[in-house]
Amino acid sequence: MQGVLAVVSPSVVSIETNQETLRGVFGGAGSGIVIDDSGLILTNAHVIEDADEVTVVFFDGTRAPARVVSSIVADDVALVQAEGVTDTLAATLGTSEQLLVGDQV
Repeated sequence: MQGVLAVVSPSVVSIETNQETLRGVFGGAGSGIVIDDSGLILTNAHVIEDADEVTVVFFDGTRAPARVVSSIVADDVALVQAEGVTDTLAATLGTSEQLLVGDQV
C-alpha cells in the first residue's frame, strides 16, 4: 500500500448489522472510518438504519459491539460508538478550508 491508502486503511472498519423483523433476522453491512481514539466511527445513516444490533470489525479483525450515537437520515451520516475498545487508530482528517478547485482529494 502506498500514500493515502497506507495511512487510512488501519482506520477503516466494516460494520455489520442485524434487524429483527416479523419474517426473521436480516443482516446488512457497510463501512466506516474511526474518527477518534475512543472508537467513535463515522458511517452512513443507511448502513445502521433500523438496526437492532451493530458490530464493528476493525482492520486487525477485532470485533466489537457498537451503539448508534447519532444519525441524520437526510444527510445520510451517522456516528457509531464501538464499545469495549481502547486505543483505536483514528484517521487523520483534513480540512477543506484551504482547498482550491482542481486540487487532488
